[in-house]
Amino acid sequence: MKKADWIFAAGTLAVILFFIWLSSTGSKPTPLSASPQHRAAKTRQDCLNCHHPETAVALKPIPKQHPQAWKDERFQCTVCHLQPR
Repeated sequence: MKKADWIFAAGTLAVILFFIWLSSTGSKPTPLSASPQHRAAKTRQDCLNCHHPETAVALKPIPKQHPQAWKDERFQCTVCHLQPR
């Protein structure tokens, strides 16, 4: 093999390893607690009743660094945050 082939192979391997590293360092969403409120939550609105960051009655508002997908009305919180069994 030529030197250029080795450089290309090493670069390709570096890119693949970089993507593997990126996918493993991301934060994982926390599962929901086993509270009765979380067990009963089935819709996005059920979650936002307690967690909407723009209401004064939010018990634990969604933090600012949370992904903004929750603003889309079609999105369900339980896609990422697993419900208790």
